[in-house]
Amino acid sequence: MNESLLRVEMHSHTYFSQDGFITIKTFAKQCRKKQLGCVCITDHNTVRGAVEFSKQLYVKIVIGEEIETGQGDLIGLFIKEEIPPRLGVDVTVTRIKEQKGIVYLPHPFDEFRKSSVKLEYAEKAKDDIDIIEVFNSRTFNSKYNSMALEFARKHNIAIAVGSDAHHPFELGRSYVQMENFDGPVEFLENLRKATYVAKKCPFILRLYIKGLKILTGKV
Repeated sequence: MNESLLRVEMHSHTYFSQDGFITIKTFAKQCRKKQLGCVCITDHNTVRGAVEFSKQLYVKIVIGEEIETGQGDLIGLFIKEEIPPRLGVDVTVTRIKEQKGIVYLPHPFDEFRKSSVKLEYAEKAKDDIDIIEVFNSRTFNSKYNSMALEFARKHNIAIAVGSDAHHPFELGRSYVQMENFDGPVEFLENLRKATYVAKKCPFILRLYIKGLKILTGKV
């Protein structure tokens, strides 16, 4: 591994997400195991997990939020204040930009996810989308990843891969390798030169997590 490069997990959830299981202890353990130098913590509709973890861990944390817009989820990276859900894609994009944050479109176009932004809304917001996720470890049908990559190339949008980790075993399954950065502008610049490691979440692990959600009431 090139020591000048940083392994960045772009899309992860802690126990602060209603459906998340990653604690500070398990987060730290997996980051060491996977050699992650930076993690974007993108809990559902809250920044509390990212803020709390950033205070207690050695790993570089990008504070983010996966925001339910009512038309699919958007991620805001490098934000400082929580953005409320169900404002619509256009208003949510504005709120992220007002904080000088990065607009990141996760798992788009996936017909099997109610939380995916569909093509019509992505087209309307294309000039304001900074990053599009072209591989999500939890997306089983690869055609949606292909559609995302095609959309990114068509509109010259930076691309990323993400584990969409909700459980410690998922953390670092997919990541980008990029030069270190200082702030959102340099982050975006370096992301465009990054390389990618992308691995699907095994079906058996998805079944295990699904059962765990049912047992713990995290559904």
